Amino acid sequence: TKNMVIHRQGYVTKPNNPCFQAVVNSGTHPSSSSYIVYGSVDVNVGSHYNSSNGIFTAPVAGIYLFHISAIAKNDSSTVFRYYLRINNGNTGSGSDAHLRLDMNNDDSDYGPNASFTYYKYMNVNDTARVYYYADNNSATTYSNADYMKFAGHLVG
Repeated sequence: TKNMVIHRQGYVTKPNNPCFQAVVNSGTHPSSSSYIVYGSVDVNVGSHYNSSNGIFTAPVAGIYLFHISAIAKNDSSTVFRYYLRINNGNTGSGSDAHLRLDMNNDDSDYGPNASFTYYKYMNVNDTARVYYYADNNSATTYSNADYMKFAGHLVG
């Protein structure tokens, strides 16, 4: 098998480059103060994402790009927070980088949805996963229709 191909047109393909995308199983509504398990895998090049525990493990050191998308559940008036955690610790300046969906005083409309991307240097065997927290500490998050995604790939 080829590890990298440079095509005449200038395209570079790396068929073994670590890459994954997974979604929360439909009908599963993760609880506040818990790690989210994205049980349905769309892409998992190298099998570095574990769909039974929601953990991506870096096979090589390098810069990875992660993506989280979510939707607030419209039956709770609270703030929904989704944290990218590396080795179970929050990321970002002040360890507070996260996707925030605000449903305060607005629980009758459709829940807002959004996405969050983050570049992060990881060492070999570092782990990445998503932690969910609702400010009221009781709201479950919505998961139907592919709204809840977690993805990542090695940039270089």
